[in-house]
Amino acid sequence: MLPIFGCPNMGPYGNITQLRYAVVVEQLTWTQTMYTYFSNASIYPGLLGPNVNCTYAAQIPEDATNMAPYIGGLIASKARIVIHIFSGRVGVYFSAAWGTAQVKAVPVGINVMAQVQTHWVNTGGKCEYETILNFVGTRTPVTPQAVAFWDKFVTFTGGAWPIYTAFGVYNSLYLLKEAIEAAGTTDADSVVSALEGRDTMSLNGKFRFTGAWNATHNGNLHDVFCNSSGPTWPSPQYTRALMCQWQAARMEVVCPLGQPYTKDWAFPPWLYPYVTDMNYDGIVDISDIYLAAICFGSMPGDANWDKRADVNDDDFIDISDIYLIAIDFGDIITFPLWCD
Repeated sequence: MLPIFGCPNMGPYGNITQLRYAVVVEQLTWTQTMYTYFSNASIYPGLLGPNVNCTYAAQIPEDATNMAPYIGGLIASKARIVIHIFSGRVGVYFSAAWGTAQVKAVPVGINVMAQVQTHWVNTGGKCEYETILNFVGTRTPVTPQAVAFWDKFVTFTGGAWPIYTAFGVYNSLYLLKEAIEAAGTTDADSVVSALEGRDTMSLNGKFRFTGAWNATHNGNLHDVFCNSSGPTWPSPQYTRALMCQWQAARMEVVCPLGQPYTKDWAFPPWLYPYVTDMNYDGIVDISDIYLAAICFGSMPGDANWDKRADVNDDDFIDISDIYLIAIDFGDIITFPLWCD
């Protein structure tokens, strides 16, 4: 986003290009540390680098329903990303208000209510383009077993999607079963020893616990081991959090990159209105035609679906989308956008 939306800014690092961002959190005890880290100018450059500038920060009471003051503050701040951290209904109200106002800032962060399939209906589809931390996306084949579990869960519940608690309980029960069988007893200490030594496959990747306290584990006894949290997922792929973006009523995994199921992250058209420039490189050319062509005939849920190629936003990529790209062929976009 930096070359597209970054703006010159005289700051402690000199006259460098910076991207404005906001942080909005639910006012709860568990959000306070993150709020401080993301809003304090003496801290966040050390986490996010010198090319960011927090221009708005707000804590929203957990029982708030009126998002107008926060949406107004967000718009006035001219932020292009809003890091949002919610666990309750506030997240639904905020997403709906953000989409309705078409705020020129992409929400990325934690929104527990956005993990549930009703989030799309509850926000009237206004949550499209919101990106959240999640366990899996919609029927994401992290493992073959994950898809089978998803389908059985949906059938059993009559349509409800499983969220992280469902995957966690399933994984935990089978892990406990394996540990008891390995220990040959239900004695607690013996089972713990068996759990400490297990390296098993879960629904969403390999799984093991960290061991006894030491510096390597940062003092976390029996925490979930994770060897990756960034844009790549190196082998062996131990279970980790994924980033999902709401696209066409589905949660599509957009990070980690390079997985067979990974989709490309998309900008909302009110933030990047040049929808025929699919790859956001500032020019409509043959590369955009090519990207649309390889998605030809696809719909949401298909392996080759790409939200960016659905230029006319009808949930189907066909000749009409390629035609629209062809009309704009050769158009050049001047960067940065919205830098005022």
